[in-house]
Amino acid sequence: MKKMNKALLGAAALMLIPGMASAEMGVGARFSTLGYGVELGVPLTDSINIRAGLNRLSQDDSQTIDGIAYDATLDLSSTNLMLDWHPFEGSFHLSAGYVASNNELRASATPANNVTIGNTVFTPAEIGRIDATVGLGSGPY
Repeated sequence: MKKMNKALLGAAALMLIPGMASAEMGVGARFSTLGYGVELGVPLTDSINIRAGLNRLSQDDSQTIDGIAYDATLDLSSTNLMLDWHPFEGSFHLSAGYVASNNELRASATPANNVTIGNTVFTPAEIGRIDATVGLGSGPY
């Protein structure tokens, strides 16, 4: 969580400029399993609202376990467009919408000592650095 996406900060700043939003427009900030986020909601009718949001989170970690240096970066990034229906007066609502994510985990491992796999011993020079990239549910939902 070293830095927040510039797009999120820019969107939040634009929404906070006085006079830009109508009195009925709603702006929200959040933190969830999707990361930090901002959301903008606008009523279309008395019982239907439309919401758009952005979420972002990046987390780095480095550890050495059994002589192997591991580095990992988790990048979560998603956008959503939702339609909310309030069938009764109050805050209860049903939502339908679209979420697009670009979530990714990047990792590397670099051994400093010999590594035994099965009955075979490998030197750090033989192994080199192992890199992996995993898409975590990338795509629209």
